[in-house]
Amino acid sequence: MTDQPHDRNLEVKLRLEEEIKSKTNALRLVLGAAAALLIVGTVFYHYVEGFSWLNSVWFCVESLSTVGYGDMVPHTAEGKIFTMFFIFAGISVFVRTAQLVSQALGEARARRISRRVARRYARKQSNKA
Repeated sequence: MTDQPHDRNLEVKLRLEEEIKSKTNALRLVLGAAAALLIVGTVFYHYVEGFSWLNSVWFCVESLSTVGYGDMVPHTAEGKIFTMFFIFAGISVFVRTAQLVSQALGEARARRISRRVARRYARKQSNKA
């Protein structure tokens, strides 16, 4: 009978570790997609638009962050078409990253609250006995 709470705690810990591993993998995937977008965009703008390497990276960061200072713009039709898809892809990656981070923060807060409530309940139960 005394093994049941221990088994339940172990099961919860294992499930939690699996969830953390899954979320970590999802975040790695999203960050990898962001890095790939930055690399592909930089190479594209360097060769198609003739931007310097630094200006290519600058334009990618400016576009992916949706800041759009307007200091640089694509001049070719290919560059303009690519930029439209590039920005939509970048926004998708950003939204997914924000979703993963906010979900992880919310779940961490819920676990802290749950532990706090469980400790208070345990104290009340031990005071009754």
